[in-house]
Order: sequence, then C-alpha cells, then structure tokens
Amino acid sequence: MKKGGFTVTEILVATSLMAMVLAGSYSVFFVANRSWFAGDVQMRCAREADMVLQKMTYGAVGSSGLRSAIFTNVSVAITGAQWSVTYLTPDGGRYKFANDPSTHVIQYYDLVLSNGAVTIGANVATSTVAVVTNGLNIMVQVAINDGRFGATNAMTTYIRYRN
Repeated sequence: MKKGGFTVTEILVATSLMAMVLAGSYSVFFVANRSWFAGDVQMRCAREADMVLQKMTYGAVGSSGLRSAIFTNVSVAITGAQWSVTYLTPDGGRYKFANDPSTHVIQYYDLVLSNGAVTIGANVATSTVAVVTNGLNIMVQVAINDGRFGATNAMTTYIRYRN
C-alpha cells in the first residue's frame, strides 16, 4: 500500500537547497547594501565640495560671487592654512569668503549688511587659495565619515574675474 507524502530524505534535500538559496540571497543583499552606503557617502562628499565652489564662484545667499568681482578690489589674506578673500562687485556689494581650518568650514560674509557669517561649506578637510593672473585658483577638499564609511573628495577651480 502506497501512501502520499515526502520521505525524510526528500525533505532534507529540499530544506538544504532552500537554505543555500537564502544564504546566497542574504550575501548578495548585504554586499549591495554596503556598496550603496559607501557610494552615498562618496556622492555627498563630492556634492559638498562642488556646492562650496559653486557658491564662491557664482554667489551665496543672493549675492554676487567672485566671478563678478572687480579685479582691482580683490584682497586675499593667507595665514598658514587659514585664508580669506574679500572683494567688491560692480553693484556696490562688499563680500568675504573665509576658511577656518579649526572648525572645518568655509563661511560667507556680506560686509555691507553685516549680518554675520553664513556657512557655505562644512566638513572641509583642507582648502587653498592662490592668486593667479586675472583670477584665483581655489581647491577644496571635503572629508565625510558616516559610521564605518568614509570618503574624501578634492575639487579645484580657476575663477577668472569678469571686471
């Protein structure tokens, strides 16, 4: 007499196959998840460095950036790793960007309104400014650590004065 059902051997084989499939799936999931988080930290780092340079070039908080600075009215002060750039624009604005390595930020100041500092870049590991013919070379290196993931991104730009 034959009864319906599975033998113990069949159940053991099916269970072990299912366990191998699940183990492989979990492994792929964890590798993909780790890769996604690492990529996210790298993207945030690159975006932060890019935004700092964009704000310095084209303006921050509704003001004109270094691109519209009057060439003869740009002042660069460098003391060790700390620097500041003060400039005038044709519309009468007087602005300043400053890097403070002790706080790892780059700040913007509207010297006409005297409304205090606005942080335009955080997590700044290093930053340099160099005066070149008719403009500035600016390098910003941003470092972000988020849990066990970390990234560093350095971007450089040349800002040529229009005026």
